[in-house]
Amino acid sequence: CGGCGAPAATDECGNGYDDDCDGVVDDGCECGAGDSQSCYGGPPGTEGVGTCVAGTQMCSGSMEFPEWGTCAGQVLPLPEICNGEDDDCDGEADERWASGSNACGWCDPTEICDGEDQDCDGLVDEGVRNACGDCGPTPAEVCDGMDTDCDGRVDEGVVNACGTCPPMPCFTETWGTPADCMADGRTCDDVEEDPMYPGSVTLGSSTVDFDYIYIAVTARNQVAQLDTRTGVKNWQVTSHGRYPSRTAVASDGSVWVGNRAHTGSNPADPAQSNVVHLRASDGGLICRAPVLNIARSVAIDRNGDIWAGSYNNGDLYHISGTMVDTTTTPPTCVVLNTINVGQNIYGLTADPDGYVWTSSSPTIRVDIATYAQTSFTNPSHYGISPDGANRVWFGGWRGGGTVHALDRTTGAVLNTSVTQVTAVTTHPSGNIYGSAYGTNQLIGIDGTTGAELCRTANPSGTNPHGVAVDRMGRIWMPSRFTSGTVNVFDTGCAHLATYTVDAGQELYSYSDMTGHLLRTFVSPEGRWEQVFDSGYALAYWTTVDWMSIEPPGTDIEVTARTADTLATLDAGVACGPFNTSPADLSSCPVGFQNHRFLRVETRLTRTGTERPILQSVSASWAY
Repeated sequence: CGGCGAPAATDECGNGYDDDCDGVVDDGCECGAGDSQSCYGGPPGTEGVGTCVAGTQMCSGSMEFPEWGTCAGQVLPLPEICNGEDDDCDGEADERWASGSNACGWCDPTEICDGEDQDCDGLVDEGVRNACGDCGPTPAEVCDGMDTDCDGRVDEGVVNACGTCPPMPCFTETWGTPADCMADGRTCDDVEEDPMYPGSVTLGSSTVDFDYIYIAVTARNQVAQLDTRTGVKNWQVTSHGRYPSRTAVASDGSVWVGNRAHTGSNPADPAQSNVVHLRASDGGLICRAPVLNIARSVAIDRNGDIWAGSYNNGDLYHISGTMVDTTTTPPTCVVLNTINVGQNIYGLTADPDGYVWTSSSPTIRVDIATYAQTSFTNPSHYGISPDGANRVWFGGWRGGGTVHALDRTTGAVLNTSVTQVTAVTTHPSGNIYGSAYGTNQLIGIDGTTGAELCRTANPSGTNPHGVAVDRMGRIWMPSRFTSGTVNVFDTGCAHLATYTVDAGQELYSYSDMTGHLLRTFVSPEGRWEQVFDSGYALAYWTTVDWMSIEPPGTDIEVTARTADTLATLDAGVACGPFNTSPADLSSCPVGFQNHRFLRVETRLTRTGTERPILQSVSASWAY
């Protein structure tokens, strides 16, 4: 049958093949009169290949001895001929040396580029090779120092202006002292020179928080510092005034304390009504500022300066966060300015836009640079907190109102149904937590809708009068009366722990007791930007490189942006952000390349206590 090995002795009945190679399919096999089956008498493996197809045979003959007839319609393998078909059914049409081929054995004598001599002229692939002598199209010239298209010239039309191959640049511009924020084209926002690496920048110190909470032990005229990780009290010292009630944590972990000179005190005495600055390490006095007539509010702005409000006469004191007059006893914190806002100031907060806000009705927004004042209607007030959604939140205790928020631009009010709350704070999630003084509870509020999320009873002590968030996102609420304890809760208002600050003492503490609001909402990140003019309209930007120190929990993120003019940079095509240097700009989005101006936008962030450091930046380009 054309296969290998000896044929079978007899046909295998029912398989439709001529197993014994006698030219008859299934001979000697029984069948039923009128039956039919597919049949094929060619070599195994050739059925359905090329021109070979199976046929059909019928069962015929007498009723007593029917038998299979001939295999009608089958096409078996034939000798290969030059006709464009696979006659021998081996999977190849017109293979070499087929009948009718030329003297070299080819059916088609046309020369093709395959290493063979199809036209039998003794030459191989003549006239069909490309300029480089190879089969296939002539390769395009690429910039690699070789004559890729075989025209006798090297890298023609593909090198840049200085004769090098992309992505090799022609030029590199380096900015080695990022801390020089007065440099041409430079913008610095909430970054400062790193003291350990001169010329470098790091996050502004107002973005650093600590594992401390500062609680005023008011009747003792003292302040205590607790470790928020363990609840252990590190120290408890004099507040250098009378009846402290406000604590705000600065960027270096130190604390500013407002002494309100309440019952039985003399609010006109700067030794009693004042704001003092205490060291984080031991509570030692750094300086004292006279804030007369009941200092009832303290806040720290995005520049690190201090703002303190007088409740009795509405004076707002702007105090330097760093300047101290050491010629006085005790040293005096330098007051930069005093303005009157015409309201009894019960609390203060700063926002990231460069304003401070009074907790009063109405509330007064004060520009920290110009001292310009804007009044907004405020239905009630007490504690005060910024959020990340362009709002300021108020407790509603004074005026008998509800917890509510004001839009920082329009003054539009977002009301809640939550009442009897004094202090409020904003969690990193955006939700609000309040100390319900009247019901002795912690209450959680959805910061978007104002809906109440949770509330739980204060398990130790009564009349909670302050609330703050620690670095781990937990809620701390000191009890004003009976216990001298502070209670800690999770974000679902579930009680986690109770810590004793001073047994039986009154804990009267407001403001940013942990520094969380300053870090998260007032100055949460820093930005460093550099604009560069290449001088060429079709500049090709290759890389941005930077040197940095990024401890765990910190990040430096770089984005590149290009445009034809300075005026259109804000709307230019951006590439990034990149977190690893160097940033390869060759794969930037369409429209990024071939522009004159480049802006390198660097964002510094952190989640822990360490700060990232940007040491230098460079950009490389060609044209």
